Amino acid sequence: MKFDDSSVKVDGVLFETFLPDPVLVIPSDESDSTSTEFGFQITNLSSRPYHFTFFGLIPEIKGLNGQRLKSEYARNATRLVSRNDFLLAEPGATLSSVITAELKWSGDQLGLLGLDSSGGYWKVWGFQQGAYQVRFTYKGYSVEQLARLRPPVMLEHLWTGVISTPVVPFDIAVNLPKKLRRQGKIK
Repeated sequence: MKFDDSSVKVDGVLFETFLPDPVLVIPSDESDSTSTEFGFQITNLSSRPYHFTFFGLIPEIKGLNGQRLKSEYARNATRLVSRNDFLLAEPGATLSSVITAELKWSGDQLGLLGLDSSGGYWKVWGFQQGAYQVRFTYKGYSVEQLARLRPPVMLEHLWTGVISTPVVPFDIAVNLPKKLRRQGKIK
């Protein structure tokens, strides 16, 4: 069930994508970058506790045509999910994760680069000035998946579904004063 434009409610749990600043300023050259944040929030509106993890969570970026932009993913080192990666959300509790990324040039390509919690890094390429969309897809672990880990992780109250949040718009723009950016006047 859709709750509002940036969230979806499933099994009494609200999943939401948020952006502290919906406008990313194009860096002036290769030596410059623009830092940004993509947020994912889980609110337990049910009457039972659930365990969630933000392990390996990365944003999905789309153009306004709905197509995902070209992306890459690699790992320098792999860290496996562990018991400490699971957070308990009691009824009424909210859990949040903010993923930091850098908008930067590489040659003539403008891209977003970020790290995930598993030791990997992701890149999304092909940006230019204009409107884009971001969302997250959350995949809960099952008891069976956790039992196969080394060492095994034993938890009760796992939320085990798969959801995708609705897309949230953001813009890539030339440098504008923050007051105009927050008002949405970026034309």
